[in-house]
Amino acid sequence: MVTHQHDGHAATGSAVVEALYGSLVQGDVTALLAGLDERIEWTVPPGLHYGGTYRGREEILENVFSRFVTEWQDFAVAPAESWTPGAVSSRSATAAAGTRRSGSR
Repeated sequence: MVTHQHDGHAATGSAVVEALYGSLVQGDVTALLAGLDERIEWTVPPGLHYGGTYRGREEILENVFSRFVTEWQDFAVAPAESWTPGAVSSRSATAAAGTRRSGSR
């Protein structure tokens, strides 16, 4: 079984995923980034906002999370569903925002 150190406790994959999404929903980007592996690769499909592959916590912060709050008014994330088929945990969420801020990319 794969475990991950998060908030000082060893946790299974599904618990880690739940904690990370909880941090995102609460807007606690610091906790979210701390829970990600330093070597993470985060891929946003081409054609979507912020499309590309980002490597490491800093690239993800700079190219994804910091842009949510600087480029969109009233950005919010709400949990949708989670599932754990076998050894893989996954979680989905819905993101919503108002209008794009002027001057954003």
